[in-house]
Amino acid sequence: MILQNLVFPKIGICTEEKLYFRVKRGICNYDYEQNRLILLANASVQFDTYFNSILADRWKKYTVIKNIKIRIAGEGQGVLNVYRYSSYNGKELISSKAITLNTQGETYPVVETEDQIYGIIYYEFNAISDSYIMEGEFCTDTEKVNDVSLGIVITTFKREAYIKRNMKSLSQYLFDKIDDTCLHIFIIDNAQTLGESSSERISVIPNKNYGGAGGYGRGMLENYRLGKYSHVVLCDDDATYEPEAFLRLFNLLSLAKNKELCVGGSMLKLDAPVFMHESGARYSRLEISPNKTMLKLTEFASLARFNIEEYASYHGWWFFCFPITCVEKLGLPLPIFFQIDDMEYSLRLRDHNYQTTDLNGICVWHESFQRKSSTATNYYWARNKMINSFWHEPYLNALSCIKWFDKYLIESLFLYRYDKAHMMLKGLDDVFKGPEFLMNLNPETNHQKLLREQIDKPHDIDKSLINLKLYNRPVRKNKLKKAAMIITFNGMLLPKFLRHKGMVLEPLDNYRTTATFRQESILYVDIERMSGFIVKRSQKEFWRLLLAMVKADLKILTKFSVTRKNFQNSFPKMTSVDFWENYVGNKK
Repeated sequence: MILQNLVFPKIGICTEEKLYFRVKRGICNYDYEQNRLILLANASVQFDTYFNSILADRWKKYTVIKNIKIRIAGEGQGVLNVYRYSSYNGKELISSKAITLNTQGETYPVVETEDQIYGIIYYEFNAISDSYIMEGEFCTDTEKVNDVSLGIVITTFKREAYIKRNMKSLSQYLFDKIDDTCLHIFIIDNAQTLGESSSERISVIPNKNYGGAGGYGRGMLENYRLGKYSHVVLCDDDATYEPEAFLRLFNLLSLAKNKELCVGGSMLKLDAPVFMHESGARYSRLEISPNKTMLKLTEFASLARFNIEEYASYHGWWFFCFPITCVEKLGLPLPIFFQIDDMEYSLRLRDHNYQTTDLNGICVWHESFQRKSSTATNYYWARNKMINSFWHEPYLNALSCIKWFDKYLIESLFLYRYDKAHMMLKGLDDVFKGPEFLMNLNPETNHQKLLREQIDKPHDIDKSLINLKLYNRPVRKNKLKKAAMIITFNGMLLPKFLRHKGMVLEPLDNYRTTATFRQESILYVDIERMSGFIVKRSQKEFWRLLLAMVKADLKILTKFSVTRKNFQNSFPKMTSVDFWENYVGNKK
């Protein structure tokens, strides 16, 4: 049985070749037309890479495999060297064999006993003659122990170009690898603009625009009703998928010791494809800390770092797989439109002792969330984090929540992001309207209202405003400045003659309060897209919102316990199948 395929770069997906192979010497090039790796005589290529190494420790821990083999196909003569890297012995050669490649492929043993399945295993091919490699795989004699079928759920809203691109790549590289009874794609069309699918393997389901939570909840509900697929895979519509991710996932689950194993996909950066943004994250006391962030995956040291499993409270729904039995046991997502829905459901899985892992090659490339988010996002961020804490962090008290909320609201005021602070206050206010308000809220109408209310909207910026000397400039950090910032409310109490005139430029996702100290105006800008918005210092808005924060704190103090109890009592109802059938207007 195949464990993982040899993966090559693909135009339209990723062409960062060092994610796939590493040329050690000589002339070696990938032919994108013939889909083969060409080596001239005496060239050497090594597959100690993110996509093509096998993390033997993971496969041994989570599956029943008893051995590992390599199959490789192509033409030419050479020497196949197999290496293992481990923390015990470092890099070691575990086999070396002169081989003659053929297009049908030959299989060679790598490790033949279970006790030798450990470390990171990879191979290199040293060409004796002009050669090419067309395909390969790590495989095993162990037969599958689980019947696996994947219902892939993709929620979308007016992103036809992304959907068409991803469906084209999956049709080209995936559909012929997994039987149609074992894989189906459900596109939840929140905009209701896609029309019917021309493929029998893809279903387009019109849905109300109830956000990502509404779309994924609908997709989970459809899979639960059908009862045909053992697992649900939730994916973002605007991510770029490596089709091998689904194959690797399918093979892992087919051999899994635990039939209810959950798998989280890593997120790589679309604008810097060799860097990892996150592979799972920790959540504690309302704060998030991503795992494996900014690993440079073209470096073997980063792969070794990735091989070390970290505890993850949750995995994002850009790629997340779990058994459909979860719907029966845990219910469906909270009806919270978007933001924190994936984290909350993962925490529910943790509470019920579901096992979760990640694996190299199971990943997507995704655009920065800062580029996608609007100021209105902060409404959901504040509201949904608080609601999530009611269920999953019962040890938090009102003062803990006040401390967390005030920290980020004051930061927004210091950054002149008054619109952001307004949205946070609005989100918190809706929390204390209770669970009935949330369950009866029309999320589409509410979201459109928020979008109309927001003021800080990125728009095209005239290049005359761009002065790179003032962009993300270095700023002093010392005790004296910090004291001055605190005493003067980040310069809000300073007289005009002590403030800087003009405007400075900061990245759109900036949180440097030291950079706004004594400034009159800030241009927050996405420098690559030349879009952003200008904010200005306003004493009136500062004090108005600071007073509103104090009132919000009083509301937390007086209503926290009752509101938390009401939400805790309502969670089973708002995550139930019956509620969701009514919520999405599709009760049968």
